[in-house]
Amino acid sequence: MKEYLNPKRSTAILLVLAFFFSFSLISIGQTPVAVIFERNKQGLSIDKELDFLFSNDSLQSILDNIRPFLDDKDVDQRLLALRILQEAALRSADGYLMRNSVYQLVNTGLLDVSPSVVYHTLNLLNGIPITSFDEKAQNNLASIILNSPPHFKFMIRLVARIGMQQLIPFFEEKLAKDSLLSVSDRWNLQIVLGRMGDQQQVEHCIQTVRQIGMNDEVVYRLVPDLIFMHHPLVVEFLAQELLKENMNCTSPDPDNEAAIDCGFRLAEIIAPHVVGFPVKVDASGDLDTDDYPGSLRMIREWIKLQEPLQVEFSD
Repeated sequence: MKEYLNPKRSTAILLVLAFFFSFSLISIGQTPVAVIFERNKQGLSIDKELDFLFSNDSLQSILDNIRPFLDDKDVDQRLLALRILQEAALRSADGYLMRNSVYQLVNTGLLDVSPSVVYHTLNLLNGIPITSFDEKAQNNLASIILNSPPHFKFMIRLVARIGMQQLIPFFEEKLAKDSLLSVSDRWNLQIVLGRMGDQQQVEHCIQTVRQIGMNDEVVYRLVPDLIFMHHPLVVEFLAQELLKENMNCTSPDPDNEAAIDCGFRLAEIIAPHVVGFPVKVDASGDLDTDDYPGSLRMIREWIKLQEPLQVEFSD
C-alpha cells in the first residue's frame, strides 16, 4: 500500500530543512546562534531565524552562546546580543534564567562604552516586568546610578519604575546640594521622587505645570512626566484642566494646523488611567470617536459628576 505524508507534517519538515539549509550556506559547523550573528553582520534579515531558534533551542544554550558577542567590537553585534537577552528574560519560565538575563542586561548593556548602546539597553529593560529585577540586579543598577552615568534621566526613571527605595536619600541629597544640576535633571529628580512616594514633589511638579498653563509644549513634554508619577493628584489636576476651554493647542495635521481645545489632548492622556472613562482611546492613542466636539462635551459632563475620580495605573 502506498504511504502518504500528512500535508501539515511534510510542510513542517520542509521548513526545518530549509532553515538548516540556509544556515549551511553561511558556515558549516557553526552553532545556530553564531550563524544568526553572522547573518546580522552581513546585514541579512534574522527575525525568522530568531523565532526558530527560541522555539527549538534551550534558553540556557542560547545564553551560553551569546556571551562572546556581548563584548564584540561591532556595536550592532552587541545590540543583537542584548536584544536576545531581553527576549530570553521575557520567554523564560525559569526564574533563575529570567533574573540572570536581566542581570546581564544591567551589568553589560548599561556599562557599555557606547552611550547609544546604554540608551538601547534602557529601552530593553523598560520592556521587562519589574518583578524580574532581583536584589543582585538592583544593587548593580544602584552602583551604576551613583556614578552619574550617561542617560541619567532615563536611568533614574527605570529605578523609579522598579521602586528602588534605597536610592531615595541619594536623589534627595543630589537635588538639595548639587549646584551643577541642569534644569532638566532637577525636574527629572523631582518627577522620580514623586513616583517613589514623595507627595511634596508631586504637588511641586503639578504647581509648576499649573503656573505655565496648558499648550502644545506642556501637553507633549510635561504632562507625560506628571503621569509618570502615578499619583491620583496628577489625574485630578489634569481632569480639572480638561474642564476648562483652552484653545492654546493645535491640530496634529501639519498640512492643516488649526487651534484646538487642549481638552482633547488631556482626555487622550488621562483616559487609560480613569476607571469607567466614557470614551476609550484606540491603538494609536486617539479618542475612539467620530464626533470629537460632542465627545469632549460628554466627557466634561461626566467628569463633573465624578467625586472623586477612580484612578488606576499599570506598570
